[in-house]
Amino acid sequence: MLDETSPILITCMPLYTALQHLNLMLPRLKMFYLNAGNEVELEVGAIIDRHEHPEMVEILIKRETRTGSYALGEKVRFDASEFHEIAFACHMFAGDLASKLPVKQTKRTAT
Repeated sequence: MLDETSPILITCMPLYTALQHLNLMLPRLKMFYLNAGNEVELEVGAIIDRHEHPEMVEILIKRETRTGSYALGEKVRFDASEFHEIAFACHMFAGDLASKLPVKQTKRTAT
């Protein structure tokens, strides 16, 4: 059974032995606010200081891509928040894919 400390081993089939790295490009949602034109990412438990920012602060969200590179055979470890980010990326990918699938029109029968 996997827990938050279980490593995941990245391997490849002999056919792909020329490849030396697995590159993952995962979409994520970044929540941030602007401070003097610079993006400041919000993290869990972040507090925006009202003395530093007496005006209303607008919280913004944008989609960005995070890239990770892993050597073949490397043990990959991630914590619960990283797992959540990967799972959410899969959810976003599935939603994007599903929205692009054709919709089958069904004939309605007269009642």
